[in-house]
Amino acid sequence: MKNRIKEIRESMKDNNGRKLSQAKFAERLGVSISSVQKWEIGAAVPNSSAINLICEKCGVNETWLRTGAGKMHEEKTREEELGGEVARMLARPDSFKASVVAALLKFDPDGPEWSILERIYNDIADQWAKEKAGE
Repeated sequence: MKNRIKEIRESMKDNNGRKLSQAKFAERLGVSISSVQKWEIGAAVPNSSAINLICEKCGVNETWLRTGAGKMHEEKTREEELGGEVARMLARPDSFKASVVAALLKFDPDGPEWSILERIYNDIADQWAKEKAGE
C-alpha cells in the first residue's frame, strides 16, 4: 500500500503543476505530515477512515488502494463527474462560480432561459473562433 499512496500523492498537482509534497498532501487530507510519511515508508498503514478519506479526496478506487487490483481511479459517469465539479464549485458559496451554478440550477429544464444561454454561448464561441483564426 505504501507505494500506491505515494503514487496517488505524486499523481496530484499543486497550483504550479508540480507533484504534491507530503506536506501539501497531508494538508489536503487533513492529516499530519508524519502520518503521510509513515504510510509512504511502510512504517504505518492508514486505518479505514483514513483510507476512505484518501479515496474520497483523491477520487481513488478503494479496492486498488487496499490491494492493487483494478485501476487507481474508478470510471465515472458523465453525471458523476459533473456532480463532483458542481459540488466543488458550490463548496465556496461566496464565489462567482457558485453564484452562477446556483442561478442555473433554478432554471426550469424546459424553460426559455436555456435557449437564451445557448445563443449567448454560441455567440461567444463564434467570436473566440474568429479571434483565434485572426491570430
